[in-house]
Amino acid sequence: MAVPVRHLPRVEQPEVNDGPGRPLKELLARSRTRARRFLAQFSDLDTPAREAMRATDFLEAAIHFAETYGGSIEGRVVNVTVTDCETGERHCFALNV
Repeated sequence: MAVPVRHLPRVEQPEVNDGPGRPLKELLARSRTRARRFLAQFSDLDTPAREAMRATDFLEAAIHFAETYGGSIEGRVVNVTVTDCETGERHCFALNV
């Protein structure tokens, strides 16, 4: 008994840009100096504080938030969630206060 064969559509490969690329070091330096808007909050407390702030990266925003709101939490590790307001990208940090 013959089995019908399904033919998948051909996928064309996009053109590769072989021109000179932008220097990665320059792009990283520019992105580190540009302040972005982040939203930080405690991940594990019952009533989490939230703050929108400007920082150059996720870690800077997490440290600033923990220093500002973590003063009443002595000698323990706090979990801070930082969200980039432009992209929605989220990073979580465990910081010892």
